[in-house]
Amino acid sequence: MGSKQNNSLVQGWYTKFNNQLTLFLGKAVSSQADLKDLSQEVYLRMLRVKNPEMIRSPKAYLYKVAIHVIDEWRNSSRKKHIHVSDGFEKEIEKETGYGSLYEEQQTSILNHKIELSSALKSLPKIYATTLIMKWYYGKSYKEISNELNITQRQVKRYIVKGYSALRIILVNTSVKSNDQN
Repeated sequence: MGSKQNNSLVQGWYTKFNNQLTLFLGKAVSSQADLKDLSQEVYLRMLRVKNPEMIRSPKAYLYKVAIHVIDEWRNSSRKKHIHVSDGFEKEIEKETGYGSLYEEQQTSILNHKIELSSALKSLPKIYATTLIMKWYYGKSYKEISNELNITQRQVKRYIVKGYSALRIILVNTSVKSNDQN
């Protein structure tokens, strides 16, 4: 088969299958540039096939080529990724002080979580329950009211009062910890 016939055959496949193939390839990559590169590579490989008229199922063959292109692309991008050894990373942290800053932030976050947890435990149960359902589970007032068999207005009231009580508890905790320091 001649080069022109090969081109027209692949061009027909492009017209027929490109939209589906692009969606398929789009699931493997995140950028438009990579998507275009992969798509182009698939069709270039199809053009290099010696006897494309022998292909019985062009769509299946096209996807098989696409899978190989995706695998090669992933492998090459893994090889390009630079890995930094732990020793080098710790050396940078030591020089810049970022490691200790991160540790301080994590400690601070943990302390706040502990304070919040103990403050929630000291609230009346209904306040704590509605606040937890709202914060942690992302439930709406309607969902909370259905689960607790109370009105939405009561849910709102409990959450507002819970916030108020929590604020007072946390301010008092903060004042006590500052007095101790």
